[in-house]
Amino acid sequence: MRTNIKYTINGIDFRIADLNPLFPGSNGPFLCLDLNCQLIEKSLFQNDDLVTGTIVNFYESKEEITAMLFFSSFEHYVLQGHFVENIFHFYSEEEIKDMLDKASLLLSSEIDCPYEKNVAAEFIAAHKLHKIKKIQQKVKKNLTGKRRKEFNSKRNQILLKLIEKYGYSCTKCESIDDITIDHIIPISKGGSDDQDNLQFLCRKCNSSKGDS
Repeated sequence: MRTNIKYTINGIDFRIADLNPLFPGSNGPFLCLDLNCQLIEKSLFQNDDLVTGTIVNFYESKEEITAMLFFSSFEHYVLQGHFVENIFHFYSEEEIKDMLDKASLLLSSEIDCPYEKNVAAEFIAAHKLHKIKKIQQKVKKNLTGKRRKEFNSKRNQILLKLIEKYGYSCTKCESIDDITIDHIIPISKGGSDDQDNLQFLCRKCNSSKGDS
């Protein structure tokens, strides 16, 4: 993570740094002014409102700055390729919503931080893909459930036809104990209930098929 970010308002330089590397156990960024800045020296000497006004302006942008720092900290996820696959399993829905709000805020801000904005955009795009994938999984699960009910409703008729065609023993080990009807191409992958896609397997061989 980048620990030092320069942010300029009204010609005054701020340094925004992460407290954690300096003070273990602390949390969040801190702000310091560049006291070598002539504008600050002049304002402090003349006791005018320039520095105060600039700090107020800075804190009006604090949410945007926080968002920038947040997405800067996501660097290791992006670079190591873990971002899209894993990030949504580590946070609650409320936390994800907060991240999406930060991402939108950062992308709409005028802060010049192309790297962090790119990470924020990637996060939003990844979240959309994640939602689509979840919907696909839900639909697939529902369809698979309906197909299993359909198969179970005609299981006895199928069982009789398979016994007539194959006998009643495990196709792999020829055991006659604990026999199950196995879909060679699983129902979850679109397998049909046609006899050519069905076989007898004992429960042990059926389990080993699932593990392979």
